[in-house]
Amino acid sequence: MEADSYDSSQRLINPHATKPMFLDFRSSKAFILVVVTVAVFTDTFFYALIIPILPDLLEDRAGVLPQQAQQWISILLSAYALANLITSPIAGFISDRNRSRKPALLGGLVAMAASTTLFTFSRTPALLLIARALQGASAAVIRVSGLALISDTFGAGQSGAAMGWQSVGMFLGTFTGPSISGFLYDNFGHFAVFIAAYSVLGIDIVLRLVMIERKEAVRWDDEENMSEDNETTTLIPQAQELRLENGLIQPSHIILSSESTGDPDATGSTFLGASLPIIALLKDRRLLAALWATFSCAIIMTALEGVLPLYTMQLFSWTPTQTGLLIVALSVSIVIDPLLGSLADKYGSRWFSVLGFAAVTTVCSLATTIVHNCSNDKISIYVLLIFLGFAIGAIDTPNMVEISSLVNSAEEKRTLGPFRADQVMGQAYGALSVSYQLGSLVGPVWGGAVMTSQGWVVMCFSFAILAGVSAIVMLLFAGERK
Repeated sequence: MEADSYDSSQRLINPHATKPMFLDFRSSKAFILVVVTVAVFTDTFFYALIIPILPDLLEDRAGVLPQQAQQWISILLSAYALANLITSPIAGFISDRNRSRKPALLGGLVAMAASTTLFTFSRTPALLLIARALQGASAAVIRVSGLALISDTFGAGQSGAAMGWQSVGMFLGTFTGPSISGFLYDNFGHFAVFIAAYSVLGIDIVLRLVMIERKEAVRWDDEENMSEDNETTTLIPQAQELRLENGLIQPSHIILSSESTGDPDATGSTFLGASLPIIALLKDRRLLAALWATFSCAIIMTALEGVLPLYTMQLFSWTPTQTGLLIVALSVSIVIDPLLGSLADKYGSRWFSVLGFAAVTTVCSLATTIVHNCSNDKISIYVLLIFLGFAIGAIDTPNMVEISSLVNSAEEKRTLGPFRADQVMGQAYGALSVSYQLGSLVGPVWGGAVMTSQGWVVMCFSFAILAGVSAIVMLLFAGERK
């Protein structure tokens, strides 16, 4: 649903408000896309910025013994994932309950600033733990609210390419963060790293404050419509007088019905249904299929990220730099995510997911042959990871588009009750984020346990089976049936 279609009665809140400067630019689709992409970049940049210097933060500044550093690193990484998991549904709910997504985005920024400050000055492991948890919470808010804002702004059938650009921002943040962090820390010390962080944060703050959502911009329409609005506002004092006389009639009932406002309190809905419309949406097979796809992809990706460095170092005697290039190979496909999003807008997500999981099944099956220290296997693992990245990308980006599509479709079919799509979108993306974080928690445990007990071949086959089952699930349940 386009933001331009939001009820024009929202302008009645303050009909004499001064039109903001550069309103057309600040509320343009292009500028909003830049703001959300920079927000995602900042989030992943900060996440990646900390990773290379975590051992020194723990040992040199927090006084952790070297033999305990690895344990604390694992705890900090888990704290991020757990905070993200807990915060995602809350962020979706709060984002949907507000008329604007901007407060949630600014709230995420406050959490990020607090996290960065704690990382800068902390001298105890406990404070570093709080900083990492705040970082995870901030990421959840930014990711959920950002995707919901993109869907609000571009509407059904147009948001795919925009969501693809979020993946590009994530990619840039992930790979610039560690390199900048390592260079600054080695050459200029601890505080230089965080000066860079605050610089990026400052740019992000300005952009988020300047942005005006399109549904807010409709308050200021052309002057021809303002006269009609002024006539409508004369009904409000009359409605207030009626309310004062008998205590029964509310002004909103004279101008708008409860269905058009989407006010859950004006309906006979149960408290749970009125507060959490996502509960009803969870019965939708399309949403359940999308959540399963994200969960499965997260398991496979995070498991490989945990297993590949050690396996290739032991098998090929590779250096950390060479193993790091494996993650780059996995991420090369991100450059075509905007194209995948556009195609998903046009053709739907179902067959992208089916073919993507079929490709993942093939890649994981072929990966079982990489067991020898030879040039052929060294080249093959890079090639397979590049193909795996494209296969996962063919699932993930169309899957984000699917969430927007199914929520808008549910609104058209009136299965959301009194709610508009924009009042459920944040919760839907919150559910998607939860499924990803659950997969991220399961993946390293699955990969590590199977790798330790059964070895590389069995682990790869287990992921091939998971992907094959997921392909069948997508074929049967994903996408809209014509």
